[in-house]
Amino acid sequence: MLHLESHNSFLWNPSTLERISLPPDQENLLQAAQSSRCLLSLKPTDPDCVVLVADLAHALIYYCHAGGSQWFKHEHEHGKSFNEGLTTLGGRFYAYDLYHDEHDQIVTLEFLPYPAFTTHALLQQRFPIGYTRFHCGILECRGELFVLSFCYHGISVRHIARIVVHKLDVSNGAWLKVDTLGDMVIFYDSCRGYGASFHALQLGLRKRDRIYFLMSDDKALYVYDMKRGTTAMHNPGPSLRDSLVPQFLLPSASI
Repeated sequence: MLHLESHNSFLWNPSTLERISLPPDQENLLQAAQSSRCLLSLKPTDPDCVVLVADLAHALIYYCHAGGSQWFKHEHEHGKSFNEGLTTLGGRFYAYDLYHDEHDQIVTLEFLPYPAFTTHALLQQRFPIGYTRFHCGILECRGELFVLSFCYHGISVRHIARIVVHKLDVSNGAWLKVDTLGDMVIFYDSCRGYGASFHALQLGLRKRDRIYFLMSDDKALYVYDMKRGTTAMHNPGPSLRDSLVPQFLLPSASI
């Protein structure tokens, strides 16, 4: 979070109200970011943790190191990839570029300690036959990279017909279809492009093997059953505007 008057920045845990101080934004770098997304490479208490703020409107990232004294700005050439979604795994940041000119690719960002980008071409993904539009998101699940493909019928993006899950082998550029999440559940915000995975029991959920997701301009929570291939909608109430989009508030320690 950023205090606009004092320029102080900090991480804030809304569950515990704990704050972890970050370097002040003395050069107003963070205020310049329009549509942005913030991720941590590791737990915030880890001395090697990097706090990344990606400017989605421009090909820019801002970052600081845990215990550092300032924010840094860096230009890059992977703006479209970052717009599709970001995730972290093993201290690195990953983005899935579905719209690359020649082939799908994974963009990897690591700090050594300066930003270093690498790209890995992926074998052509074979979407299910019979669907006209797709929207994809990337996240970490069970210590691996997963891609969710939201499949639509016709021209409407309001009704998701199916969600196809793949596990990525980045080194070989290979896709492995995932038919079940086992005891896991996934939460994915398709409006803001982020997700997380948990053991169902960790959240007190009796039903496992589900994908909970949000959609743009939609107040409902949707739950996709991996086994049945069906989607249930939960309406928070008629008093809320239909265009209001909720936001997930999840435990900080994902599995």
